[in-house]
Amino acid sequence: SSTRTHYEYLDFSSNVPVGENYLGIDVSHYQNEINWQDVDSVMHGTDSISFAFIKATEGISLIDSRFEENVKGISNTDLKFGFYHFFIPSISATEQAKYFIQNIKDKPFTLKPVLDVESLDGVNSSQLVDSIRVFKRIVEKPLLTSVIIYTYSNFYLENLKTHLGSDQLIWIANYNNDFKFHREDYAQIWQFTDHGTVDGISTEVDLNIAKKMSWKALWRK
Repeated sequence: SSTRTHYEYLDFSSNVPVGENYLGIDVSHYQNEINWQDVDSVMHGTDSISFAFIKATEGISLIDSRFEENVKGISNTDLKFGFYHFFIPSISATEQAKYFIQNIKDKPFTLKPVLDVESLDGVNSSQLVDSIRVFKRIVEKPLLTSVIIYTYSNFYLENLKTHLGSDQLIWIANYNNDFKFHREDYAQIWQFTDHGTVDGISTEVDLNIAKKMSWKALWRK
């Protein structure tokens, strides 16, 4: 039944929650050079990789060192892809948003942009939420699409849940096999391990699933 998460041991060196969902990865320079053709052609049983999120920027001056190569490589595949910005709460949200836009606006991405929020970094919850709102407003207007928030489940529940609207798309990192992804309405994507293995990638990689029912909501257009 689609209300339960099924686990099947696959060659992704993790218990991959399969079924009516989409499997994806997220990458940065830590994954070194990626053979995107191999990633695109991975098949284990009926499961394949459908999407990827690529690190673009961090703060106001750091572009991921593999960003350009990853964009070039993935653009020649059928994978849906998008970019994420690693947020530093103590730095101007306006400047970070402008920096992110500047680096991704001319790229052919097909998934909504992501704001990666993992710590308070010296601010409090309400200041953080204000900064997130500023970032979202600045990014969403020129790109004509909404922003997905990536964070850890505990951090989300403690700092963000009560402040963000129910229409906010959330990508949750939770490496507990008992996380009831299908029952947690707030989560559209689940990062369930950081120890995945995927053809075309020489290092361990994060694995994610997107709910089938919210798949189209993650698309840029």
